[in-house]
Amino acid sequence: MKAIVRKAQRSFQFATIYEQRKTNQILIAGFTNLAEALDQMAYRITDSIDNLTNSVDVMTSMMCPPKDGPG
Repeated sequence: MKAIVRKAQRSFQFATIYEQRKTNQILIAGFTNLAEALDQMAYRITDSIDNLTNSVDVMTSMMCPPKDGPG
């Protein structure tokens, strides 16, 4: 099998096709990793916004205590 592959790799057309397929596999793997990274980033941004909202709510309640009834 190795001898067949070596002989085929001497062919310009085979080598070109092989490199294109190899590049495509690398790109597919890269975009899969990119999609995972974007998903994680979206989760982290959402979590950070939630934490910020909670902090602002706590600070607001400390600065403006609720009033005890009317007037």
